[in-house]
Amino acid sequence: IMMRTVLDDPPPLAEVLDEPPAVLEALVGRMLAKDRAHRPKDGDEVAQLLEELLASEELSDSVASRRPGLTNAERRVTCLVVGRFDSGHESGDDAAREVLLRLPALQPVLARMRASFDVLTGGTLVVSFGDACGSVSDLATRGARCALALSTSFADLRLVVVTGSAIDTGRTLTGGTIDRAANMLTHPSLPFQRGIVLDRATAVLLESRFVVEPIERGALLKGERESEGLRTLLGQPSLFVGRDRELAFARNWFDQDESNPRARAVLLTAPPGLGKSRLRHELLSQLMAKRPDVVLWSTRGDPLSAASPFGLVGSLIRRLAGMLESEPAAERRDRLHQRVAQNVDPASVDRVTDFLGEVVALPNDHSAEVAAARRDATLMGDQIRRAFADLVVAECSQAFLVILVEDLQWGDLPSIKLLDAALHTARTRPLLVLALGRPDVHELFPRLWQEHGLQELELEPLDQAASTQLVREALGPQLSQEIVEQIVRRAEGNAFFLEELVRAVSRGQVDALPATVLATVQARLDALPAEPRRVLRGASVFGQRFTRAGVMSLLGQDTTFDVEQCLADLVHQEILAPTRGMHLAAEQAYVFRQAIMQEAAYAMLTDEDRQLAHRLAAEWLEAAGESDPVVLAEHFERGQLALRAVPWWTQAAQHALDGNDLDQVIDQVARAVACGAQGEALGQLGVIAAEAYLWRGETHVAEPEARQALELLPRGSPGYCKAAALGATAAGRQGHQAARTELVAQILSLDPAGDVEPDRIVSMAHCSIQQVFAGDLTGADELLRRIEHAGPAAREDDAAAAMVLRAQAWRAIVAGDPGAYGSLMQAAAKRFTGAGDVRNACMQRVNMAYAAASVGQYEAAVEDYQEVIASSIPLGLANATAVARHNLGFALAMLGQLDAAEREETLALEAFELQSDRRLQGMSFAYLAIIAMENHDLGRAEQAVRCCLALLQAEAPPRAMALGLFSRVLVAAARIEEGLECARKAQALLDALGGVDEGEGLIRLAYAETLAAAGLGTEARDAIAQARQRLQERAARITPPSWQQSFLERVPEHARTLLLAAEWLPGAEPLA
Repeated sequence: IMMRTVLDDPPPLAEVLDEPPAVLEALVGRMLAKDRAHRPKDGDEVAQLLEELLASEELSDSVASRRPGLTNAERRVTCLVVGRFDSGHESGDDAAREVLLRLPALQPVLARMRASFDVLTGGTLVVSFGDACGSVSDLATRGARCALALSTSFADLRLVVVTGSAIDTGRTLTGGTIDRAANMLTHPSLPFQRGIVLDRATAVLLESRFVVEPIERGALLKGERESEGLRTLLGQPSLFVGRDRELAFARNWFDQDESNPRARAVLLTAPPGLGKSRLRHELLSQLMAKRPDVVLWSTRGDPLSAASPFGLVGSLIRRLAGMLESEPAAERRDRLHQRVAQNVDPASVDRVTDFLGEVVALPNDHSAEVAAARRDATLMGDQIRRAFADLVVAECSQAFLVILVEDLQWGDLPSIKLLDAALHTARTRPLLVLALGRPDVHELFPRLWQEHGLQELELEPLDQAASTQLVREALGPQLSQEIVEQIVRRAEGNAFFLEELVRAVSRGQVDALPATVLATVQARLDALPAEPRRVLRGASVFGQRFTRAGVMSLLGQDTTFDVEQCLADLVHQEILAPTRGMHLAAEQAYVFRQAIMQEAAYAMLTDEDRQLAHRLAAEWLEAAGESDPVVLAEHFERGQLALRAVPWWTQAAQHALDGNDLDQVIDQVARAVACGAQGEALGQLGVIAAEAYLWRGETHVAEPEARQALELLPRGSPGYCKAAALGATAAGRQGHQAARTELVAQILSLDPAGDVEPDRIVSMAHCSIQQVFAGDLTGADELLRRIEHAGPAAREDDAAAAMVLRAQAWRAIVAGDPGAYGSLMQAAAKRFTGAGDVRNACMQRVNMAYAAASVGQYEAAVEDYQEVIASSIPLGLANATAVARHNLGFALAMLGQLDAAEREETLALEAFELQSDRRLQGMSFAYLAIIAMENHDLGRAEQAVRCCLALLQAEAPPRAMALGLFSRVLVAAARIEEGLECARKAQALLDALGGVDEGEGLIRLAYAETLAAAGLGTEARDAIAQARQRLQERAARITPPSWQQSFLERVPEHARTLLLAAEWLPGAEPLA
């Protein structure tokens, strides 16, 4: 900048370089001295001085001890008047001299406007307004008036007025807004001869006060128009006005809870500033006055850690237990254990503590239940939900519990699910979940707590009477009616706007009236000294909450002002509030009173400072023991330390998987990949992503993810084995048989010698089950043989043993042994329970009920299925619920309850469609076809079975059953030839497979009946004889005898087989 270079002393080096060494600053000062005698005489002397400086210990010590920090530069929304004289000078130097010659005439005009100015190289004049002058609209007004005054005084001065952000270093303004204005000055299409040119943003701000004429690239300025916890306010509690309707509505929640205790969920929504927090304070105050037994738990979302798995509940637990991360982990765990033990049943205290400890990064590495859960993301999520629900129910048994969730729009899905489970488990207890959030909360969390009768109250803006009352009571009767009306009009019913405007007026800043929320906040922040603004910029990097130590870590070693006093002043000025609940340090924590205040302070950081601040924050938080991986990953990534963000994004993705937040899993894996994850780290991310995609039913994405992970992970490692199993599962579901075989072969190719880790055993068991479902019994048997020789883990590790037993059970049912299937599934259930695997234990109850139904014990099966449904819903086990409904529908049909059967089966089908489970979708259609046949509706039966076959083209075992069922439908419709073709295909599939997990008796019966209907008596008698013999072999294995009898007499296709055998086969003896 030419004029300051000539007239001003050079700025200290510290203004452009963070913490320069004193010896270097002295040398640069000499080089910039205006007096030639004080400067080095030439370049040779400078070179010699630099060599001496580089060799000095003073420089080495200074550089070694330097710690960078935030500078004094800040980005601010401002309005600039930029001009250039049309003097005919082509040379930039000549144009600059023209400005200097006119300085005596320029300075009085600018002084009247309280404006400062610079002259850029080339003669461009930049006028700015550095004092706290109000909102953006007020800045634009001053800029317009200044431009009009300059235009009146200097007819040959072309002018533009622009509004935007600029970087204020304390001496100069820089940034894109200045460059944009300078480019506009030389644009050939702008009609400067007709007036002052405005950019579009400035034109919008000025149109109500000034005469503006629109042009293609903005507007022309023609002239000015002739007319135109509890917050405190000015040291007193914020006034509560205009909310009588909302209070009356809310009292119903409390009254009903008192007379009929039950869990309730209430959502209070409004845009920022409408008064959610003030209404919340009034509601809770009235509730506590009415109900002395109220216990309040609270938590709050934070924009920096939004969607971080268990962020909301983790914060709640830390507050509840009074934990400080600065304490040793053992002490924090003791605090948690003591808090849990206050009300939780003693037999459950350790389990609840262990899994709540997983939420707050206090793991118990000696717990078998925790170890099992860590190998199964869904199990971990289930255990955490169960522990949190137990804690809530225990508290509700002692008091009326209110869980307050503020800023829900920055919450996370796993925490939402935990609260949902708590609401279900405590449905007959005195529990109120009161959530506050912005209107977009429903976009983030669709169907929020709808199953629990969520009551929602949406705040409307304060009406004119209430707004006027607030302003009058805050500022007194002496305030003019004109100013009151102006405040009320501009606030538009926004309580925060009203309060900020009242504060501005109380300071005499009547013109500081905002056009937007951000402008209001900046008008207030601009009135602060530089030091508090710098503290706020540093604090904003941490989000809504921060500590003194955290802010100090960003300010650098050259901080000479009293940070503690700055914080105290900011609390006094009602910008910050002291708070409790920060877990990183024992010292006082602070919170921004309004989220928009934090956002405004953050927006004032320059790009360079923002990057540096996030880097410093990441390193400080990591050293201080921050346990939220999303927070650390965000800071490292925003600090341009992308590779250091990778492990934290990976950990965050795993946590999201544990919490069943599959969208977040995919997002966080993508963030890690974008940060440059490579090699084994990329492979581990692929395993996490593949599992998430499988749960989402996106098998076409899961398979390539798993394949890529296999290439990157160490051969034989737990991740490698899991990737192979996930890939095989994905391939099998898509009918990619060759790919499935290839991926299973990866597991089989591992060295079987020695003891095998539990993770590999679990992977082999999963693959074995998939092989059974695909009809590859040879492959399933080989995997089971490998498991048998794998070492003690298959017997001693509960989770591994349970999965092996499950695999053996499915192999048994295919072999036609329902008795072994039932006993093996029962044994697996015990091992899953021993491992603390609630999810798989629940699923085992479905499998055991299926065993009962397969031998005709339909009443017992119905009872078990209904119990599973009731217990799985609060645990969030959607798959277990759907499978139970699916089998319940069939069992009800066998008992003749056809309407109920169809309802359950339809619900199951809808669930399987959402889960993209093609196999069970197909089987649901098969069961609906059976129900339709029982209703003598052959049209619907055929439609359902055709849907079934379309879904099961790549699934040979269930397809065999579907073909047998289709043949019965066709024969019943007198379409014998078509039916015979289907029956032959079904029997051929059964013979080729060697067994199916469901429908063997139906296939054999359909084959015999269809042959008879086709007039092929000899073949029909041979078929029924084989069917009878096979029934005899299967029945002989079943215990107890009552099950054997029901297997033969109560399963319809079995009873029908025996009846036809007695009729068609002379001398056939009845089966015992």
